[in-house]
Amino acid sequence: MKQFRATAIAVAVAAAVGVGWYAMRPPPDRAALATMRAAEDPARQPLPPLREVRTPEQGAAVAPRAAAPAPAPALAAVAALHPKDAEFDRLTGPLATPAMLSEAWALHKDCRNEAMVLSGGVQTSTLSEHRCGLAPGKPDAATVKRMLEARVRRADFGAWIDVASERTGAFADDPARWRELVAEAYRTGKAKAEPTVMAAESQTFLDEGKALHAAGRLAEAQAAYRQAATYAVASAVGTAWENQQRRIDLSTDKGWQSVAPLLAAAERSESITAGTTLAQNWRRPS
Repeated sequence: MKQFRATAIAVAVAAAVGVGWYAMRPPPDRAALATMRAAEDPARQPLPPLREVRTPEQGAAVAPRAAAPAPAPALAAVAALHPKDAEFDRLTGPLATPAMLSEAWALHKDCRNEAMVLSGGVQTSTLSEHRCGLAPGKPDAATVKRMLEARVRRADFGAWIDVASERTGAFADDPARWRELVAEAYRTGKAKAEPTVMAAESQTFLDEGKALHAAGRLAEAQAAYRQAATYAVASAVGTAWENQQRRIDLSTDKGWQSVAPLLAAAERSESITAGTTLAQNWRRPS
């Protein structure tokens, strides 16, 4: 029952946040993420820190090369409207690797985000409906599932949120598998310090610390605050890497700023060191 309740909460929050939540990869919103947290990990313990063209022999006759036929007008028009179809098919073929499927997801995400903008009545270009580059109907549900499973295995940025957002989408016909994959995405994300999961963990420990403090269990509350700060730093570091930022500024990170005032100077320093070390686990395969 607890797992069902957690995954049900995940759907509601994913819908509220929207599937385009991290399209531009901003720092994670810890409060929203925390409510999507899976119920598979009650302990919540900290992790240890041009092919060469050869001519015939001299004197040999060289047959003129026939000119390539011009593409049929109809086919040319389709290719112009959906220029990324062929690439998407290659990336999602039967022999696709997790990395290829993850790359295909990026193409799909562009289409998804464009559709969200158009649904709001905003025209981003004169051919907005074709901007994503994929033909209507792509990808189908089976392909979405394959891409998501690959993203979960790789602990890609936001993979957990992507899965949670597909309850009434690709997984509408298989709610049991959806619940399993949400939980798997969270466990894998935590083990590999995926930034959005780290943000959710940070908020969870912060809330726990406040509850302990209110109950007069001050030492336990302080320990929870330190753990929240560690996860906040790990999330900030990973998000900076995802955004290809060279500098990490904790003074602008909401997660860190929400817990740092509750710590002594020495505790803040320890949490920064521990969180930076923890973030090293987020090294995705190529």
